[in-house]
Amino acid sequence: MSFTLKKPFLKIAAPAVFFTIISTTVFCSETARMPDPLPEEKLLKVIFEDKKPEAQASALDPAPSEAEETKTGKTTSLEGKIPEGGNFYIALKKHGLDNSELHELIESAKKVHNISMLPEGTPYELELQGRSIVGLAYETDKEHVVSIAREKGRYHAKIVPVKFEVKTVIKGAIIEDNLYNAIIRMGEKPSLAHGITEIFAWDIDFFKDLKKGDSLQVAIEKKYRDGKFVKYGQIIGAQIIRNGEKITAIYFPQNRDYFTPEGKSLKKQFLKAPLKYSQISSGFSTRRFHPILQKNVPHLSVDYSAPVGTPVYAVADGEVYFAGNSGPSGKLIRIKHNGVYSSAYCHLAGFAGGIKAGTAVKQGQFIGTVGMTGRTTGPHLCFHLRKNGVPINPLEFKTPKAKPVPENQWGDFVGARKEVLDSFATLARKNIS
Repeated sequence: MSFTLKKPFLKIAAPAVFFTIISTTVFCSETARMPDPLPEEKLLKVIFEDKKPEAQASALDPAPSEAEETKTGKTTSLEGKIPEGGNFYIALKKHGLDNSELHELIESAKKVHNISMLPEGTPYELELQGRSIVGLAYETDKEHVVSIAREKGRYHAKIVPVKFEVKTVIKGAIIEDNLYNAIIRMGEKPSLAHGITEIFAWDIDFFKDLKKGDSLQVAIEKKYRDGKFVKYGQIIGAQIIRNGEKITAIYFPQNRDYFTPEGKSLKKQFLKAPLKYSQISSGFSTRRFHPILQKNVPHLSVDYSAPVGTPVYAVADGEVYFAGNSGPSGKLIRIKHNGVYSSAYCHLAGFAGGIKAGTAVKQGQFIGTVGMTGRTTGPHLCFHLRKNGVPINPLEFKTPKAKPVPENQWGDFVGARKEVLDSFATLARKNIS
């Protein structure tokens, strides 16, 4: 059998996913996420520890609104919430259910969710045949529900996504000072800023490129539950006009990526290495024995051994923000590639002509040569790569794809592009403010 939830707050998403570019109100589903591995604790011990469930249950006097009962034929639907000062066992026991069935039900839930962590007020729905439990559903968070059904004499539990009401809205604002405040003036949450900066990370430095008078437009999915906003969904499209230049991003669901109106990817590729000919002499490690310091220290970079004078190349487009001597790192070049990624090249023998702070560089551009300046035992390039300021392993880094829209998908992309651009044009005519 299949246990179906009755109330809107516990509705489960259907398997199909519906995509709408510009819409009034649509329903869509999300793919259920795998739960994190859970500790193998004894849930019943946690639930029952230092408690006498029967005594506590009999002392409870829930308000009529706390648990509602609906009978349909031979089945009875019960709805309630975990009471104040109680737990899930107490909440269910008050319905006069069999202890052995409750035990079996909780053991089933334990396989997918730590039921002992449910807070007071957590809603649930119970389905009975007589006094026998045939189904149970309860919320784990605002996005997921644990659904338990009795099939062939045994309980089976699974986590399923909640069904949201999804509205696609078009918003716009003039930049007065920064992106954050522009989003606030649009009446949206600051969390929207993160998604926008990720989309335009290759083209815009949001800390310095946006000026007063620039503008932003965005088409965004907003997810609601019981009429209340829960979270942002997909950014369907975004457009920034910066110093008169229009930069537009169109989300294309077939590729799950953003493209320009011409079908080019907004992402730029990285070179796999800053040298054409080299060998890795030391990898990325949080604990490596330093040959000079004679102790274990983190080595959050990759060393490429190569002869002095070997050309070094920028791994991606960007701007040099430091070129000079830097103590143990010797002659060093730091390049900012966008608002997310940066790279550093240490122990250089020298810099290419014109390389200095503020210089724009292209991917594959010659920027310097391998040396052994600073603290080093021999000629090599020490290469650093960072994401949002945090060191990442260049050897494991999966370079962003930069492929355009495939020719066989161009017709679908044109349709998606038209809806986004038409919506932005309509908003522009209304004189965003």
